[in-house]
Amino acid sequence: MPLIVFLFCVLFAAALDATETEQATQQNISAHIQKQSNLTFSNYENRIEQLSLKHNQDNLEMLAALNQFNEQNPTNNLNDLAYLLSYRCYLELVNNQQDAYQQTEQSLLALTISSASDPAISAATSFCKSWRYYFEKDAKQYDLYIEQSFNYALNTQTPVLKYWIAISFAMMAQDTGRNSAAIEAAKLAMTIANVNKDNYREATSRAIIAISEAELGFFDDALINNQWAIDWYKSVDQQNAILGLYQNRGFILNSQGNTAQAKAIYLDAIEQAKKLENQDAIHEIYSNLAAIAFTEGELALSNDYAEKTLQYAQQSDYQTLAAHAYSIMAINNVYLNQLDLAQEYFDKGNSYFEEYKMISLLADNYKSWSEAMASIENFEAAYKAQLRYKELSDKIFNTERESRMLRIKELYEVAQKDQEIEQLAFDNQRKNTEIENKSLQKRIWVLSAVITLLAFIILSFFYRKLNTSNKKLTKHNTKLNEERFIDPLTEGLNRRFFEVQQRERMLNVPEVSFSLFALDIDHFKSLNDTHGHACGDQVLKQFCQRIRQSIRQQDNLIRMGGEEFLLVIENSNLEADAQLIKKLLAITNSEPITFEQHNVSISVSIGAASNVNIYDETTLDFALELADQALYKAKQAGRNQGELLDLYQINLASVINNYDMIVSKTVTSRTQQ
Repeated sequence: MPLIVFLFCVLFAAALDATETEQATQQNISAHIQKQSNLTFSNYENRIEQLSLKHNQDNLEMLAALNQFNEQNPTNNLNDLAYLLSYRCYLELVNNQQDAYQQTEQSLLALTISSASDPAISAATSFCKSWRYYFEKDAKQYDLYIEQSFNYALNTQTPVLKYWIAISFAMMAQDTGRNSAAIEAAKLAMTIANVNKDNYREATSRAIIAISEAELGFFDDALINNQWAIDWYKSVDQQNAILGLYQNRGFILNSQGNTAQAKAIYLDAIEQAKKLENQDAIHEIYSNLAAIAFTEGELALSNDYAEKTLQYAQQSDYQTLAAHAYSIMAINNVYLNQLDLAQEYFDKGNSYFEEYKMISLLADNYKSWSEAMASIENFEAAYKAQLRYKELSDKIFNTERESRMLRIKELYEVAQKDQEIEQLAFDNQRKNTEIENKSLQKRIWVLSAVITLLAFIILSFFYRKLNTSNKKLTKHNTKLNEERFIDPLTEGLNRRFFEVQQRERMLNVPEVSFSLFALDIDHFKSLNDTHGHACGDQVLKQFCQRIRQSIRQQDNLIRMGGEEFLLVIENSNLEADAQLIKKLLAITNSEPITFEQHNVSISVSIGAASNVNIYDETTLDFALELADQALYKAKQAGRNQGELLDLYQINLASVINNYDMIVSKTVTSRTQQ
C-alpha cells in the first residue's frame, strides 16, 4: 500500500510541473483582462461627470464648479487627482486663464516627482501639455504629447481620463493616416464605455472606428459601427450628431465604390443641414459631392460644387475645407486643360496638408495628381508625384509601426513587474504550505494519499480537455492569421503579406537571388470609367488567375494596391525572366475578358529587376525602386511590354540614380529568343 501511494504522489507532482507554466500564463492573461473589465467610473469621477452635465453649456461656470468641488472634496487618490487636474487644465485654457493653467501644470509636475512617476499622473501631465499646444495650433507638439499621454494611460486605472486620452489619440492617429492605431485606441475607449454602460461614449468610439475601418478597406464593419452610432443618436434625438454620421456614411459608401448610395446619402444630409442651418456641414457635403461628380466625369458640376465650397471656406476661415476644395479643383482643371490654374490649386492644397501634418490626405493628393498627369501624358510629372506618394505611404506605415513598438514596450515592462509580484506571492504561499504540511503530515498521511489520487485523476482529465481545446484554438488562430494576408477581391496575397512575411523572407536569405516584377494593368482607370467598377473588379480577378497559372507554385503574386502587383521569383536568371515576361504579356491579352455584354481586352506593362541578392532594407528598397523605374519606362515606351534589368552582382547604390548604366532589355510578346 505505501508503494502505490508513493507512485500516485510522484505522478501528481509530474502533472503539476507539466501544467505550472501554462497556469501561470493563464493567470497573467486573466489579470490583464481583469484590469480592463474593472475600469468602472469611481464615485469621485461620477460626481465630476454630474457637474459636467449640469454646466455643459458654460465652460467658465464649469471651471468655478470644479474648483469648488475640489475644495470641498480633497483627495490623495492619484487616479482621481489625475482626472481632476487634467480636466481643470482644459477648462483654464478654454477660458484663457494662463496663470491658473501654469499653476495647475506645476502641481502636476510636482506630483509626478513625489509619486515616483505614477502612470496616471504622468498621463495627465502630458495630456495637460497637449492641450496647451492644441490651443497654440502647434500640431507637431500636440501629436507628440498626445502620443506620450496615451502610452502612460495604457498602464493606468483611471477610466474617464483613460477614455478621454484614448479618444484624443485615436482622432490624432486618424488625422495622420495611422488608422490601425486609431482603431486600437478607439476600441480601448469603447471597452471603457461598455463596462460603464455609457452609450454616448460608445457611439463616439464607434464613429471613429468606422472611419478608420473604411480607410483600411473594411467597409462592412465600418457600416455596422456607423449605423450603431446613428441609431443611438436617433434614440436621443441629437440631430447635429446624426448629420455628422450621415456625412461619414456617405464617405464610407463612396470609398466602397457605391457612389449612387453615397450621393443619395449626401443629398439627404444637405436637406437636414439646411433645416439645422449648419453651413459648415452643407459645404463639407458640397466638397464630397464635387469628388463624386469628378468620378462620374461631370467636371463642370464638380467645379461648381468645389467653387461654392471654396468661397464659403474662405469667408469663414475654414482652412481644412478650403484645402479639400483646392485639391478637387486642381484635378478638375487638369482635365479641363487649365494647367497653370491646376498647379496653383494643387500647391495651395498641399501647403495646408504639409503644415498640419495631414500625411494621409497629402498622399491621396499626390496619387490623384500622378494619375491626372499620366492621363495628359506628362509622364515626368506623373512619375515625380508617384514617387512622393510612395514616400508618404511608407512614412505612414513606418510611423504606425514605431508607435506600436513603443506601446508594446510599455505593456511588456508592466507585465514583467506583475509577473515578479505574482512570483513572490507564489513563493511565499508555497513556503507556508510546506510548513503546514510538515505539521500535519504524520496525522493525515493516508487521507492525503487518497486526496492526491483523486486530484491527479481530476487534473489529468481537465489537462487532456484543456490540451484538446488549445489545439483547436491554435488551428483556428492559424487559419485567421492566413486569412489576414489574403486580398478579398482577387483571393491572392495582399500588401500586408509583403510587409510582414515576404520582406522578412528576402532579408533573411542573402544567399538566395530574387527577381522582382512590377506589373501594372494598362489603362485600368479608363476601363473603370468606361465600364464601371464591377467590370474593373472582374478584370482584376481574371488577370490574377491568368498570372498565377503562368508561374511556379513557389513564386508569389502580391496585390500592392489598385491595379498594381508585385511578382517575386526566387533563384531565377536573366534568360528565364525574359521568357517569363514574354509569357505573362501573351497570357494577359490572349483573349478578351467577358463581363455582362462587354468583351474587354487588356494588356500589362512590366518592370523587372532580375537576379538581385538582398542584404538589407536599403538593398531591398533599391531593387523595388529599380523595378518601378523599369515599369515606368515600359509604360512610357507604349505599354504592353516589359523592361528587364540585369542586376547580377551589381552594387545597387551606385546605379539607383543612374538608370542608364544598367544593362536592360525590352521584351514584348513577340520578342525572339
